[in-house]
Amino acid sequence: MIRGLFTFWFLPIAIFWSWYFASSNDLGPDSMFFSRVFYDRVFGTYGAVLGIDPGAIPGMVAKALVVDTAIVFGLIVLRRHRSIARFVAARLVKADRRSVFHADLVSASEDSLSKAP
Repeated sequence: MIRGLFTFWFLPIAIFWSWYFASSNDLGPDSMFFSRVFYDRVFGTYGAVLGIDPGAIPGMVAKALVVDTAIVFGLIVLRRHRSIARFVAARLVKADRRSVFHADLVSASEDSLSKAP
């Protein structure tokens, strides 16, 4: 499941954002794909097709990415909710044991301090 998630969700997003930052800052090698001219043409075309300002498109993509991420991780949580609940319950039990142990240590140290000459 995680390999599929990486392949079909994270990898295209990583490729898009790496292209976006490389081409918007004209950082890529000497190829048309990573040039600022190609970047302006791509977002100009998307802006013309959608009827919006091309400068607003990266922000819209980022907002869609946040919603998409929430949906994907929500689906993962729904699929694995039993194992996540067991993990959280085990962590809470360990934390409770530590607090009881810590309380015993504190009371023991108070007793020993109160008996000091």
